[in-house]
Order: sequence, then C-alpha cells, then structure tokens
Amino acid sequence: MNTVITKSSVDTLGDLLAQIADLTKQADAIKDAIKDNASAGGDKVVEGDLFKATYIESNRSTVDYKALC
Repeated sequence: MNTVITKSSVDTLGDLLAQIADLTKQADAIKDAIKDNASAGGDKVVEGDLFKATYIESNRSTVDYKALC
C-alpha cells in the first residue's frame, strides 16, 4: 500500500494522538473513581444506559521461573 505522506497527514496524526492521550486520561480517571468507590465499600457494579462496569478485586503474584529453575 502506497500512501502519500503530507504535512497535513502528519498534523492529523499528531492531533489524533493528542486526542487519544486526553481520552485515555479521562478513562483512567473514571476507572480510578470506580475502583476507589468500590474499595471503600461502594457499589462494585455500576450500570449506565449503554454499558456496565464491574470492579473485581484480586490478589496477584508472580513467580521468577528462571530463579526457580
């Protein structure tokens, strides 16, 4: 696929990446608020009109298999 790269397409890319970064920050803030609320004893399931978010608490550990062998 041969795509012509122009100044405009580079600017569009930069704009899109900036929007993605902003949206990611917003999503992370909402996730953190849901987690904080659920950890404090609040609802672990939050339903909107279109989507549902569920907070699941888990303990995670890792094993260093190289050191184990």
